[in-house]
Amino acid sequence: MSSSLSIEGKVIDLNNEALPGALVFVDGEGIKTPISTVTGSDGHFELRDLPPPGQYLLSVTMEGFMDWKKPVVVSPDRTFIANITMYPE
Repeated sequence: MSSSLSIEGKVIDLNNEALPGALVFVDGEGIKTPISTVTGSDGHFELRDLPPPGQYLLSVTMEGFMDWKKPVVVSPDRTFIANITMYPE
């Protein structure tokens, strides 16, 4: 049975408003090319089928906002939840 590794969450601004169109990506050991997605109209994102469990760098970029980066630890069969607040530049 294979394990499913995933990260999901929501990207918002300081007013608790969803930020659609933010680029969310994860990089780290075991990842040849960063895995990325774009937030939907509700600010939600999902990164699925990540490589082996371990520590990765989760990053979010969006024009007009400061880049957001945080190390995260991903475990088998458990979704890592990341709710992210972006700050204006």
